[in-house]
Amino acid sequence: MAKHGIRAPKAPKGEDPSVTINNQDMQIKALINRCEELRKERDELNKSREAMEEAWVAANEMASGLAESLSKLQEGHSRLLGWQNCAREVIKIMAEK
Repeated sequence: MAKHGIRAPKAPKGEDPSVTINNQDMQIKALINRCEELRKERDELNKSREAMEEAWVAANEMASGLAESLSKLQEGHSRLLGWQNCAREVIKIMAEK
């Protein structure tokens, strides 16, 4: 069996065993209560983390949609600029005649 380094505290000399047992029982209950508090805190933090992950996924999806829309707008703007340049050249050629 592996040694873990945890030992029960030694009872002070002359202390009644019932007092020692009562003290150890109170310490054990305090540790159990602390473990329960930490477990609840961990569960709350996990819920918070999961909510943040869901929000991040939603924000990421929204950002992807916006990037796609921006890309389409940029393509349309480029085409429009091309048509404007073509129209200017046609007008310039017609004006020269």
